[in-house]
Amino acid sequence: MNKLTNIIAGVRKYIFERHSIKSSAGQPVRMRFFEVEVVNKQILSPSFIRITFKGDAVKNMVVHAPDQWLKLFIPNEDGSVEKVIGHNQYLKFPDNIRPPMRTYTIRELRSEILEFDIDFVVHGDEGPASRWAISAKIHDKMQIRAHSKSADKTPSGCKWLPPSDAENLYIFADETAMPATLAIIESLAKLKPPPKLTVFIEVPTEEDILTTEKWGQLKLTWLVRNSNDKYGEKLYESSKSIELRNSKENTYFWIAAEKNAVRKIKMHFSQISNINKKSIMHIAYWINS
Repeated sequence: MNKLTNIIAGVRKYIFERHSIKSSAGQPVRMRFFEVEVVNKQILSPSFIRITFKGDAVKNMVVHAPDQWLKLFIPNEDGSVEKVIGHNQYLKFPDNIRPPMRTYTIRELRSEILEFDIDFVVHGDEGPASRWAISAKIHDKMQIRAHSKSADKTPSGCKWLPPSDAENLYIFADETAMPATLAIIESLAKLKPPPKLTVFIEVPTEEDILTTEKWGQLKLTWLVRNSNDKYGEKLYESSKSIELRNSKENTYFWIAAEKNAVRKIKMHFSQISNINKKSIMHIAYWINS
């Protein structure tokens, strides 16, 4: 029993220290804990709820890239919020009151009015974040941990970092990475001119297809998953439809979905000889267990 307890404690410590808030003397803290409250809630589609948060400390938040993430500490089912001030304190919480921690993309940050949006993928009461988002009300509180302006300018908490000479961009995402994907599309649409971009997004239903920016060099394909489809299978099949073996363009890939789908898509492109393996950015947003 003691061995199991030590393993669990080690896993929790790893999760926190992977993006450590510790700093050497004189160095700024990269991430900070603070409390925000719900000020708006919008149903976007059957699978998505957008919640707007507000708080004085939002003025100190920073977004390094469109897929910037933060940590949410989900309130208890009675709505009470356990105040988190550091990773050691979090690890010492008794299991029955330790708030579940989840990672989410900042859909949009409006620091000038102290607000930011998060788009939640909802799937009934299967998970604490989905349960909370469905029942969330105006003025509900939430503890978060976000990247701070006071830290150094080195990008962190993001994976979308294409090189400046990338000529052809590819995105493969499922619904969990759709908020980040749409934020990326919107950011690229502001460039003059916008780049060549090919995007595949797999979603649960046709009603989850949301509107976004458009331009001539953007090819956006929505893949609606059928009840018999494996998660990410349509994404993987789409990756095999792209012919790059004779391409001389500098390419960049951003793959974000279920772990097994990400692995298969990454392996597919890694086997193409003229593709620079360092140009394949991949991240498992979740694991289908």
